[in-house]
Amino acid sequence: EDINRLTGADWCDLALLAADKQSLTVHLSVGRGVWLKTPQPTFDLSPYPDILEALRSQTPINKQTDSKIMSGGMRALLELTQGRSILGLPLVQRGEVHGLVLFVDARRHRVFHQRDVDMARTLVAQAATALENARLVHDLERSLVDLRDAQDRLVQTARLSAMGELAAAVAHQINNPLTTIMVDSEMLLLDEPLNSRNFRSLQAINRAGKRAAGVARRLLAISRPNN
Repeated sequence: EDINRLTGADWCDLALLAADKQSLTVHLSVGRGVWLKTPQPTFDLSPYPDILEALRSQTPINKQTDSKIMSGGMRALLELTQGRSILGLPLVQRGEVHGLVLFVDARRHRVFHQRDVDMARTLVAQAATALENARLVHDLERSLVDLRDAQDRLVQTARLSAMGELAAAVAHQINNPLTTIMVDSEMLLLDEPLNSRNFRSLQAINRAGKRAAGVARRLLAISRPNN
């Protein structure tokens, strides 16, 4: 707990190398962990109908390693947790079972009495509420991110729309004088000798007007919505 507090961590595992020096064995876990996204630690329940039945009927699991009668699922839970006694309570939210909470005694063979079970039920109910709140906060944060993204897209769309309207306005404003320049220059070219200085100047004016008209057409094309 001191390590978690000093490092700002939620969970601390103490793992020692096994004799083969090829694997780690967790001997101690302190703290809390919530996995809202994959991958989460998994335990396949399909081979253990006894555990599935306990979850379906919301029946507490209260077993010890020295029990004379031990089903496969209960034994697997004891082996998984390295415990000598376990108390398992279904995690229920709004009347529906969402998981299993295990209380493990790794040192003693003991039966969890009704007082222990009632206290554990209270803790599990609080845990269920906390998990539901965590999911709600997570969903709210995700919704806020999506909302900000949508707002950014709307702002960008509005900005592009405004730019399109400005481009259309500019294009319309310059189209009329450009038309006058091109038409007048073409009319003057008809009356001007080919080898005169004015003819070359009028050609340059006409070419410049056509280039400017092309720019105006492209601005209008950009401002029109796509079909």
